[in-house]
Amino acid sequence: MVTSKPETTSAAAPAATTKPDANHNKIDATPKAKVDAKLVREPVARMSTAALKAEMEKIDNEINSLAKNSLEQMEPGKPFSSATMRQIARHEVKKQRLLIHRLAALLRKDHPEARSIVDKLLSIEI
Repeated sequence: MVTSKPETTSAAAPAATTKPDANHNKIDATPKAKVDAKLVREPVARMSTAALKAEMEKIDNEINSLAKNSLEQMEPGKPFSSATMRQIARHEVKKQRLLIHRLAALLRKDHPEARSIVDKLLSIEI
C-alpha cells in the first residue's frame, strides 16, 4: 500500500514570505487612552532635610491610617485583609528606599557623619 502525502497549497507559503504591508510601518493616528502624568519626584540626593522629613512623615501617616482602618474594620469571624498588609509593606519599602538613597548620596559626597553611621552599622553584630 502506497501512502501519499497530503497536498499542501502553495498559496499559503508565499504569503508568509512576502514583504510586509506598507501600512505596517505607519504610526497609528487614532488617539490612545490618556496616561496619567506621574509626578516627577525630586532626587533624594537633592532633597532638603525638611523635604525628606516631610516625605517620611507622609509615609508614616499613610501606614498609620492603613493600620487604624484595618483594625476598625476587624470583626469576629471576619478574616484579616492581607491586601492591607501588602499596602503597608509597600509603604515601608518606600520609606526604606528613601533612607538608603539619602545615605548613599551622603556617602558619595564623602560626608563624615554618613561614614560614621556606616561604620557603626557594620560593627553591630546580629
